Formats: sequence, C-alpha cells, structure tokens
Amino acid sequence: MRFSEPKSKVGKSMLGVDIGYYANNRNTSRWFLNGESAPLPKIAELLGYSSVSQFKLAMQQYGVALVLSKGLDKLRESNNG
Repeated sequence: MRFSEPKSKVGKSMLGVDIGYYANNRNTSRWFLNGESAPLPKIAELLGYSSVSQFKLAMQQYGVALVLSKGLDKLRESNNG
C-alpha cells in the first residue's frame, strides 16, 4: 500500500513525501519513506503521533489506510498554515 501526495506540474510530490507500507515484508522493513526503508518512530513522528505506541494503537483501532490518510492530512495542514 503506497500513499503518495499529488504531483505538481513539474512532477514532484507537493509535500515531498511518499509513504509505503508493505504488510507482507518482515516487521523491520514494512515502512518506506520516499522509497527507502524507514523505522517506525520516524513514520509515527512524521504523521503527527507523539509516540510509537500511540501510532500502533491508532493502527489497531482504525486501520492502516485511515491512519495514513489522516496523518497526511495533518501534514498538509501544517505545511499550508
């Protein structure tokens, strides 16, 4: 599952963020940031969670798709405001 920001006219992501989650990979390499493997604390921080446990709880309650969508919305709002 990849979540990419819309592209600008020159082809770059508007936020410069491309987050990938691959559930079938082993636990340490499920998350990717801009095409490179990223640790879970980095992803949680980027999406606006104060701790990894808070991020994991949100994933259990709401699912990966909703957590990533809401996180990217928060990131977009912080960049616009």
